[in-house]
Amino acid sequence: MDRFIIGLVLLFSSSAFSQEAKSYRFQDWGVAQEVTDPYLESPVCRIYTMVSKPAGVQLSLRFPLNYQNAPVALIALRRDLGEVQRVDINLLDSLTQVALPFDRKTSEDFEYLWQIPMDFEFLMERISNDNQIKVTVYFKETTEVYNLSLRGSLVTLEKAQKECFEGKSLYNTQFMKELNHPEVQPKMVSEVSLEHLFQTYQEAYRSFQKKQDLRLKIENLEKNRSDEILKFEEDQKILIQIQQKVLQSGERLKGLEKERDFFAKEKSQLDQILPGKRAALKDLEKNLESQKSQFAQLDSKMNQLLVNEKSSQDKWEDLKSKLRANRQSKAALKAQLESQKRSLAELTDENSEIQTQLESDSKSKSRLNEALNAFDYYGFLAQRLSGQKVYVDAGFKIEVLQKDIDGLKRDLSKLQVDQLNAQQEYSRCLGQSSSENCRVLRGNLLEAQSKNKAYQTRVRKLIDQSVQLRNLRRVMKEEIETQLTMERLSLQKDFDDFSQRVKVLEGQASRLERRMKSLAEVQIPETQAQLEKVETAFADLDRSEKSAESAYYGALEDRKGFGSSAAYLESQKLKNKTQKDYLDAKMELKRLEDADLLATKKLEDFKRIEPQILEDLEKQKFVQSQREKTVLENSHALKDFFQKKEDLQSQLKRAEMQAEELYGEYRYLVFSVMN
Repeated sequence: MDRFIIGLVLLFSSSAFSQEAKSYRFQDWGVAQEVTDPYLESPVCRIYTMVSKPAGVQLSLRFPLNYQNAPVALIALRRDLGEVQRVDINLLDSLTQVALPFDRKTSEDFEYLWQIPMDFEFLMERISNDNQIKVTVYFKETTEVYNLSLRGSLVTLEKAQKECFEGKSLYNTQFMKELNHPEVQPKMVSEVSLEHLFQTYQEAYRSFQKKQDLRLKIENLEKNRSDEILKFEEDQKILIQIQQKVLQSGERLKGLEKERDFFAKEKSQLDQILPGKRAALKDLEKNLESQKSQFAQLDSKMNQLLVNEKSSQDKWEDLKSKLRANRQSKAALKAQLESQKRSLAELTDENSEIQTQLESDSKSKSRLNEALNAFDYYGFLAQRLSGQKVYVDAGFKIEVLQKDIDGLKRDLSKLQVDQLNAQQEYSRCLGQSSSENCRVLRGNLLEAQSKNKAYQTRVRKLIDQSVQLRNLRRVMKEEIETQLTMERLSLQKDFDDFSQRVKVLEGQASRLERRMKSLAEVQIPETQAQLEKVETAFADLDRSEKSAESAYYGALEDRKGFGSSAAYLESQKLKNKTQKDYLDAKMELKRLEDADLLATKKLEDFKRIEPQILEDLEKQKFVQSQREKTVLENSHALKDFFQKKEDLQSQLKRAEMQAEELYGEYRYLVFSVMN
């Protein structure tokens, strides 16, 4: 969460700079051991990217060989690139870490800026797994983005771990986890500077190492005398268990002795009470038997009266039950009779409606039958055709046209004869030498042919007109014939429908009449007869029930009268008192005898187990004294150990508090410098 918040703050703060990205790829890494690092002042293992001349940017990681300082990252920039104001290391798109400049060490060609990341482990993870890392440099007048290739980084880190640290870890991961733990709260400090931040970072690491050393000393101290400590702790546990057993045994013995005294006292009291209680119970038994003989006659009479009362009550209840059943049957029969009468009335009304409808439909059927019988197809056809003016006019026109056609045909026959004669004369003329005469004959022939052709055309036109008129009359006749056919079919359909309706209504009327007859002549008389029988039986049961009721109340009065007599009441009072006294005395004697048996059993049980309990208690006390002696001797032998361990634990507690303060101070400084 801290990484995410810092990343967001720095990401938004860097948006004020214009970024024109330049991409340079570095494909090789280097590893070097340096005897003394000028910044960490200790031997280090340095892992770095090769410097590319066009870019002039290098990333290096420095790990102290003796683990006396915490690792740092370094960004090297060529001096001729310009004045640097700020550097960002972008591990992911959503996370930015700022390179915190420390002391700005310079060489002939390079300027060095330290990077103390908030989460060094996350930086190492990204270098191991990503293909490249983006370094954004904010110069005084411009911003440059350099993409440093991370190819071969994983192999290089493994090589450094093997060659520089003989396979051990490059740095203390536990320190990084504690330093960046989410629960560590920033602690406000007076001095806020990059130099103080770097010193706090290293002091926090040294404080962490001090904690680890103290823990190791405590572990070694416990390890050197682990067998003695283990034996001492086991002896203590065993002693505590023995002490608990002795305490439990003593408490148990006290409880048993208290219980024994209680039951002994109770046993003594019961031995004095029981003889008198047994004698009193025998006297009550004799008195009860005497009263039974004395009041036997009264009890016998009361029992007989109770039997008479119960018998008369049962008979009365039986008759009331039968009367209720009869009343229910009568009500059901009345309801059934009313229902049948309503059904008969409803059927009568329904039959009346059907008869009315049947009469109406029969009349309609008769009218339709008469209409069918009176339907004169050809007469109607002639009548309707004569009423069509177009049809009649077309007939007159056809007659006129036929006369014209006949006249033209006669004229045409004459013209054909004239044409034939002209043809023959012209043919004879062609055989002669007079051409002038032939021209005249030829003119006559052509004239005859022209007239003949004109007459033929007129005849064809008249014939066409006649055909059209005849077609018109035929179509009109077919339409009227179709209308008449449809009217005839409609009448027939209506007649068939009414015939079917009449048939259905007759069937319904027949069924209703049968049902009405069944109700009126069979069902209703049968129900009335059943009702009369039930009413007769009800009257008999009602008389018997009243008689049984009277008998029951008579028996009840007899029993109450005898039960309220002075002699019977006195006898019952004496019997009940004696019976109660006897039962109470019997229960009390039973309770006392049970208590006596329990007290006797408890005393015998204690007498049996007391010697064994005392013997076990003495043995446990002896074992306890021996174990206490052993624990005391061992505690004297381990006195120096416990004192030394206590001193180391106190030092560890102070070191933990100091480390916590430095962690908080470091985080406050990081937030302050980065923001």
